[in-house]
Amino acid sequence: MKNVTNLLILPIFVSLIFVHFACKQAEPVKQSLSSTELKMGDTTTCPVMGTKFKIKKDTKYALVDGKKYYVCCPACIDKIKNAPKKYLSGSSHGKEMEMEHMQKKTEETE
Repeated sequence: MKNVTNLLILPIFVSLIFVHFACKQAEPVKQSLSSTELKMGDTTTCPVMGTKFKIKKDTKYALVDGKKYYVCCPACIDKIKNAPKKYLSGSSHGKEMEMEHMQKKTEETE
């Protein structure tokens, strides 16, 4: 009986391991002034907000020195264009950036 149970459990266990690794998403590519330009289908983070997303056909971007930097929303485009070194240097921006961004989005919708 143990052998039969083991024969039934083993394929299930192997299948679960396969599904886990097959479904695991790639780490998002961080955008910076020195990074290569990303393409449709890549996973990245918004340089302003840190929001993780997949680049699609209609994803917004800021054009800086002829290079596309993908963002989570239109409000982030001007921020990058006005201060590219601030947002594309590769440093972390913290909660104050997020709060400022959320306040601007709220003002736009009112």
